[in-house]
Amino acid sequence: GIDAPTLLQSIPHICMSRGSACSGGEKYSHVPIAIGHPIEVAANVVRISFGFAASVEDCRYAAEETARAVALLRG
Repeated sequence: GIDAPTLLQSIPHICMSRGSACSGGEKYSHVPIAIGHPIEVAANVVRISFGFAASVEDCRYAAEETARAVALLRG
């Protein structure tokens, strides 16, 4: 229920983007479409990237911050 740009703006300190890494700047990833989701869902998929040096704590922090942002945006 939250659009991807709004979520990305609310947590700029987390490395997230819309769509896939190989989408080449398209508005949405083709993968959600391929598995049967409508464009409205595909357009709001986000990708969180972790480097090889990311720790479990880094991943946990990103998950917690994302969940917090979603809760705040949903009101």
